[in-house]
Amino acid sequence: MGNQRFQDMFASWQEHAQAAYDVVLESRVHIHRNIRSYAFPLVATAEVLSKVYQDIKQALYLARETEFYCLQWIDIDSLTAKEKEWFVSWHWITAEMTNRKYTGLAISADGALQLQLNGTDHIQINTACTGFSLKPLWQRANACDDALEAVLPVAFHRKLGYITASPALLGTGLKINILLHLPGIVQQQRLRYLIPFITNEGFLLQRDVTPETHIFQLTNQVTLGVTEQDIMERIFKVVQRIVNEERQCRLQYIEENQAAFIDMGKRAYAILSYAYMLNRLECMRLWSQLRWAVASRYIALPLIACDQLFFAARDADIADVMTKNKCTSIEINRAAFVQKALEKYKV
Repeated sequence: MGNQRFQDMFASWQEHAQAAYDVVLESRVHIHRNIRSYAFPLVATAEVLSKVYQDIKQALYLARETEFYCLQWIDIDSLTAKEKEWFVSWHWITAEMTNRKYTGLAISADGALQLQLNGTDHIQINTACTGFSLKPLWQRANACDDALEAVLPVAFHRKLGYITASPALLGTGLKINILLHLPGIVQQQRLRYLIPFITNEGFLLQRDVTPETHIFQLTNQVTLGVTEQDIMERIFKVVQRIVNEERQCRLQYIEENQAAFIDMGKRAYAILSYAYMLNRLECMRLWSQLRWAVASRYIALPLIACDQLFFAARDADIADVMTKNKCTSIEINRAAFVQKALEKYKV
């Protein structure tokens, strides 16, 4: 099984950018569920894991949800070490799933819907999109959840809500991750004014990847004693505040440093287009600078072209490219990968 098909899946749903894409890179919804009377995957025996795996697989065929019939089934144990590394790098499976038997992944044709089997919990329903468009994501994930609950005895307590392996998910079992690009807020040192507001609303904002990329992840911290609707309403409020603040900070910074800003963006584009070698950190730093310039319309590239360069920052993807090339240097292959991705978007 090659990785190209799954890269194409990613590209398929990534091409459809949603609202606030200049600031919000990606939105993900995760629903965690467990089957009643079975031990959690991390402590279950191989016999229990096998029974859970078969029960869930049978339930998906019985569920009245037509989308389930189009899912591709993948037995994690059948993957190669490189394929496992690639799946983990894209958060389609967890690292723990690669070390246990009877773990699986069911994935839609567009790659935007994934069902993890015997990961942290017995079932984890994931949906994803570029930009900020939570409503359709939630509707798709919730439809799958309803269909499964109609045919599976899901672990639920009338006072505590859904029972999950992690106490932090007890209640709704709903985790939302929003990936944000915030160079303006960082440069204008406005982050410290936003954190108290974000925390008070029940969310956590933390850096993702490295400081030079200005990428942050927003996640909900409260799942017990609230409803899914509460979480959705609050995250809309928080994301809108962050997006507005980031856009204002970008405008202010560019007005005060226009020449330096344009130079930064064009230098980043030039290096990414012509460098012979690129290490991961340098690639991500230049990507962040280029994306900021593109989002501000100082470089004529589509934003989606910038974000496809995410592949180049991940060693698992470059390792897959290296198997097809004679060169064994990951830095050289990364640079060649970036240049190929940018070739059709000449400025």
